[in-house]
Amino acid sequence: MKKNLLTLVASAALITSVLGGCGNEETTPSETSSDKAAPTESTSTTETPATEPNKGSAVDACAKIFEGDDDAIFMRIPGALIGIGADLTDDQADELTEINEALVEASKLAPDALAGKIDRLNEPFQTFADVVAAGGGSLNMDTSHVTEDIADVMTSCTEAGFSLASDTEAIEEEPEPELTVGQQNAVDKAESYLEYSAFSRSGLIDQLEYEGFTKKQAKFAVDYIDVNWKQQAVDKAESYLDSSSFSRSGLIDQLEYEGFTKKQATFGVEHIDVNWKKQAAKKAESYLESSSFSRSGLIDQLEYEGFTRAQAEYGVKAVGY
Repeated sequence: MKKNLLTLVASAALITSVLGGCGNEETTPSETSSDKAAPTESTSTTETPATEPNKGSAVDACAKIFEGDDDAIFMRIPGALIGIGADLTDDQADELTEINEALVEASKLAPDALAGKIDRLNEPFQTFADVVAAGGGSLNMDTSHVTEDIADVMTSCTEAGFSLASDTEAIEEEPEPELTVGQQNAVDKAESYLEYSAFSRSGLIDQLEYEGFTKKQAKFAVDYIDVNWKQQAVDKAESYLDSSSFSRSGLIDQLEYEGFTKKQATFGVEHIDVNWKKQAAKKAESYLESSSFSRSGLIDQLEYEGFTRAQAEYGVKAVGY
């Protein structure tokens, strides 16, 4: 988060410098008519300068949209506007709604000057909220000003003394707790397994328990290490195809049997380079090496394994039927 936020700060500063005083128009004093007589008596009154009502703390408002590590509302704004069209996915709609609600809350906390900037930044998200409240319709979201608004809000927050990296720095300075001997050995063993094989989370826990670690030590180790379970599913799928043949659904089932979730297993199968027709041919060949089949019987067996009719017929034809 620290690098991301600091980069964003630098980008905002650059944007602000390029914009260089956008919106700061010079006001020209009204001209005084030369033939207007000067008043004989001084009737001028001293006006009390308007003061900005302080609705809250700029720091509190900034914290509302900046805090939360890499998931901070402010960090999610540019991505939330990418690809927004008439048809939104549920996830996109939820994201727009969440950002709108957070910016509304931040605006309520902010002094008027900052609140105005936050409200302008919130315009496309408020537009979406209004469309939803009205029961649907065209979004017509103008996002052209968002980049400038991000720079304006960020500049105001830093000027108010809000430190974007303060929480991260505090966290980074905290020493990690010492591991027990059992925990450290479980962590080391888990990492060594992942160096040469692929595991699901539950599969790795089972393997550590098989090695003699307690359930508690095994779970601690698996949750302590940095591992992408979706990538593990990809690696496991590839390893299976190195030694056997599968249909798409059959390989997903196998990965689930290994302990991967349905989502992880599907991801793994969808992110490998595989020709399912050739897999059907390999599976047909392996069947004929150990048993005898009629053409229709072999097609039925391949379909039972999860191959489509077209894949099964291709596989049977490839082995000479």
